[in-house]
Amino acid sequence: GEGTVACWASDLVPPGGRHSNDHLNYRDILIVPPADELNCEARPYLPLKSKENRIIEDEVSYLVDRNFRLLREDVLKSMISSLEDRRRPWLNARIIGMDFSKGQNAMSFLVQVDRHQQRKKIDWKKTRALGSQTIVAFVDGDGKVVRTGVISISNHEERKGAKNDWLNHPAGPIIGVTIEDNVAFNEALAEAAANKLLLKAYNR
Repeated sequence: GEGTVACWASDLVPPGGRHSNDHLNYRDILIVPPADELNCEARPYLPLKSKENRIIEDEVSYLVDRNFRLLREDVLKSMISSLEDRRRPWLNARIIGMDFSKGQNAMSFLVQVDRHQQRKKIDWKKTRALGSQTIVAFVDGDGKVVRTGVISISNHEERKGAKNDWLNHPAGPIIGVTIEDNVAFNEALAEAAANKLLLKAYNR
């Protein structure tokens, strides 16, 4: 006979209120999950095959909504799995400045991390680490996600007349990160300002 699929009571709860990125309209959902979504322990709203928790009547709109949510959940699970694994995390991420080279409306936060303790120089052309358009999560000492973003600048080229910079910086790789979530963006701005004052006072 056919197997029975269990339906939890939480599966019937419509989207909205679980975290800041839990919306009824899928078009309002940010592609990059904000910190509170990654930290959320509540079961997400996912359309069931049985359609018991259907929230959209129009068939075409329902299918678009369903496919978007299910595909995004697959990506989210993969990201959470990577965060839990934490085999080779980049440590001590700090905002050291801002970059406007891609336009006033495409500001990137310059983030520097400590170098991995290894002898060989990283071949940035071959490695997948810190690649452009990669989603990154900033995690505190307790394993809680505090901020997420997308790598917008990942430069390993050594320009003529320039010292090693960006990914090859002697103090640790530097990347550009864009932040979509408004709360996280404002927090990053405040951190950048505080770090700037700290560095200014330290270098007196």
